[in-house]
Amino acid sequence: METKAACDADALYEIGRMFREGDGVARDGVQAIIHFKRAADLGHVGAEFSLGQMYRAGEGAAQDADAAVNHLLNAATQGHAEAQMVLGAIFDAGAGVPKNAVIAHAFYSMAAAQGREGSADLVKKVERGMNPYLIGQANSLRKLFS
Repeated sequence: METKAACDADALYEIGRMFREGDGVARDGVQAIIHFKRAADLGHVGAEFSLGQMYRAGEGAAQDADAAVNHLLNAATQGHAEAQMVLGAIFDAGAGVPKNAVIAHAFYSMAAAQGREGSADLVKKVERGMNPYLIGQANSLRKLFS
């Protein structure tokens, strides 16, 4: 049985999605962020991911790499495989953050552990530029985040 907070979080997330996509309402990124934030405050992992993506793209708010990474990290550590992939890509490329193969490897590995398509290949790609010590550090970080 779902709790009232979970139902409220799901409803707020859905309203945010509708505003973000213009589904039945006028597209409004600001309203999407407002509703996603309220859903995230109630523990909705999808809302955290959506906020991360919106701040990353500057959609509905100014582009903010720190806010994007924080929301994506909240989603990733709750098991959101797509957030794990996005964080891996952000740190792999150094997109708004310092490039860091150890962190990229950790997040790609988390996604791979969930069977996320393409993630195992990205782990191997990142590993090619790492020594065994760094791979061990990445595995320790993955365990910490999981």
